[in-house]
Amino acid sequence: YMIELCPHEPELVEWNAVSYLGLPLLGTHGEVMGHLSVLDNRPMPAEPRMFSLFEIFAARAASEHRRLRDEREVREREEQLNALLAGAMDAILVLDEALCVVRVNPAAVKLFGFDAKALAGARLRDLLDAESAARLPALVQELEQQADGSRQLWIPQHLAAVRADGTTFPAEATLSGFSLHGKHFHALILRSAIERIEAEKRIQLLLVEAEYLRE
Repeated sequence: YMIELCPHEPELVEWNAVSYLGLPLLGTHGEVMGHLSVLDNRPMPAEPRMFSLFEIFAARAASEHRRLRDEREVREREEQLNALLAGAMDAILVLDEALCVVRVNPAAVKLFGFDAKALAGARLRDLLDAESAARLPALVQELEQQADGSRQLWIPQHLAAVRADGTTFPAEATLSGFSLHGKHFHALILRSAIERIEAEKRIQLLLVEAEYLRE
């Protein structure tokens, strides 16, 4: 009897537990996630039909447990991704196979002057001036020719991006590719080059002035 096997468990004594039936809940790799068990205050007959029914319930409980665990992991990863995107200083645009925007971070919203809904679904070539848009197919082709696992392309030449008000700004970019659930995506990381260009002009001016003073 359960009371005799576990005399120091007060709940078993309170429940007058006599018999026990339990099965482990297994994960996809055979790991034990938990147990499903029942107690009775009478002996349980060794009926194969009852055991089979209990196994069905255990299998369904394990499946539901796995589903909840997977949903929790997906939710946690989504929260981590959102935190990373929100904290990034550079503009990040996630593009589908047709190079249409499917996701942006707050820095991209600020840089382009569009709201997130307006950017979502926009074609990348519509966010670039005509010359930069014309270079886009060659850049994508160069990226696709790289080996898997190292598909990343630095674009040091300035891309001219277009803001919501129609003004343009020079930008440096990194283009990378990845696959998810059998679909191909691209990630474009943009940084406005205006500050760097202005700094370079300022440095050049200071050098000229210093040379003039030396003369």
